[in-house]
Amino acid sequence: MASTTTPADLERAADAAAAKGAFSEALALLARSVALAPGFELHLKRAALYRASNNPAAALDAVTAALAFSPLDFMALMLRAGLKEQLGHADAGEAYEQALARKPDMIANPQLATAVARGEALRDRWRSDKEDRLRRAMADAESAADPESAERIARFRSNALRKTRVWHSDPTHFHFPGLIEREYHDRSLFPWLEELEAATDLIQTEFEAVPPPNAPNSPPIFNIPTARRSRNGRRSTTTATGPRSICGNMAGALRPMPGIARARWR
Repeated sequence: MASTTTPADLERAADAAAAKGAFSEALALLARSVALAPGFELHLKRAALYRASNNPAAALDAVTAALAFSPLDFMALMLRAGLKEQLGHADAGEAYEQALARKPDMIANPQLATAVARGEALRDRWRSDKEDRLRRAMADAESAADPESAERIARFRSNALRKTRVWHSDPTHFHFPGLIEREYHDRSLFPWLEELEAATDLIQTEFEAVPPPNAPNSPPIFNIPTARRSRNGRRSTTTATGPRSICGNMAGALRPMPGIARARWR
C-alpha cells in the first residue's frame, strides 16, 4: 500500500477494494486520489460508494462536487435528484426536472428507465404544486388584465414552469436593434386586418383576372414603393405593381396598411 502514491494507482486500488466490498477502504483511497487530482469521475465514484454505504448525505456532497466539473451530465443529475428525494429535500422535484431536461432519447437500461419514470412522476407533481402557487399569486393581476396582457401572464407562468421556452428573435439577417420581440403578433396591433380578410374573395377574383406581363392593351397599373439597400450600401427603390382598373378592390383593402397610402398610380 505504501507504493500506491499516484492518483491512478490510488483509483485502481480503490476499485479493487470496492469490488471486495471494502467500501471504507475504497473511500479512503479515493479521498487521497481526489486530493491529488480532483475530477468528475473520482467524485462520482465517491458518490456511488457513499450511497452503497447508506450515507446519502455524503453521497449528495460527492455528486455535487462531481457536477462542478460536468454540470450537464445526465447520470450525475439523476443521482443527485434521487439522493435529494431520499433525504426528503423539498427541491427534489425541481432536481428531477433539471436532470430530465438532459434525458437521452433512448434508455436501454431497465433500472434507469424505472428511475426516470419515477423522476418524471415526482417532477410532474412538483410542477403542478408550483403552478397552483403561481396561479394564486397572479390571480388578481390576471383577472384585471386585458386579453393580450392575460396571455402574456399565462406565457410567463408557462415559461417559469419550463413547459415552454423563453422565445427570442434570432434572425439570420437584417436584425434591427431596439424592436420589440414578439413571438406572435396580436391582432389588435393590426386594426386593418379584418377589412383585408373580408376582401379575400374579391382580391382572389381580381388576381386571377390579371393579364400576363407585357400583354397588349394591358390596363394602367399602380405602384407601391419599397425601399431596400444594395450591396454597396446605397438606398434604392423598387415597386410592387398591379393593374389599377382590375385590382381596385385589392388596392382599396390595402390602403389602410401602414405605408400603402404612398402607392402611386400611373
